[in-house]
Amino acid sequence: MVSWTNFSVGCYSSRSKDSKFRLCSILKSYYKEGDISNIGTDGSASLEKILELKPDLIITWNNEDVEKYEKIAPTIVFSETAHKSVTDEIKAMGEYLGRQDEANAFVQDFEKRIARAQEKINNVIPEGVTFTIYDVFEKNATVVGNSSVSGGRALYQILNMKPQKKVQELFDTKESTGGRYEISYEVVGDYVGDYVFVINFFNKEEKFPSAWNNLDVVKNNKTIELAPEYYFASDPLSGLHQAEDMADKIVEFTKAQQKQ
Repeated sequence: MVSWTNFSVGCYSSRSKDSKFRLCSILKSYYKEGDISNIGTDGSASLEKILELKPDLIITWNNEDVEKYEKIAPTIVFSETAHKSVTDEIKAMGEYLGRQDEANAFVQDFEKRIARAQEKINNVIPEGVTFTIYDVFEKNATVVGNSSVSGGRALYQILNMKPQKKVQELFDTKESTGGRYEISYEVVGDYVGDYVFVINFFNKEEKFPSAWNNLDVVKNNKTIELAPEYYFASDPLSGLHQAEDMADKIVEFTKAQQKQ
């Protein structure tokens, strides 16, 4: 049981020092300016800044830094992969923080909102349609995994949408790297589902090879764009908002295609 008398939040900045929390902007409505302190980048957090926060508890996913953090405050290593579902994850966090009632309230709201999002989708898509999320770079593409960032957790775990066949094979037979599976542009067409989401974090000049530009879904503008600043994280709250956003995008896209 944790006595949460000193609630301070320190957050890793995003991959770019200049962007800071831009890539977590989906969560901005849940905190006020100054509520979150930038303690550095993942793997090199500033112990001095953490000390300034005087935490009662440190929660991290980085096993390598536990020994250092434990010199400051009791430390918990929290991994989303250790839990079968988002709701299990929230309940576990409620136990750690002694906030079981708040966790249960979140779970109830979460389940209602996801049920509505799933119903929206199922009302417009045929049975058995498949989905793919590409994270596109200049020299290679990646297929987004089913348990991590870039909308993968939201689409496949939370909304329970069906991956394209070759995408499912990746999930079943390969280990992802950073929640993604790297593929060459030469075979990118093998992974195209009935619905294709595209997210572009770093290839801002949109320099793509012909193998990508010549895909029917790309040439005919039949991809669904995801805003990187809203799909950077995969925590339960981000996943909830992403799932609702994806549901709206699927409905909008489907209705637009039906009018053609």
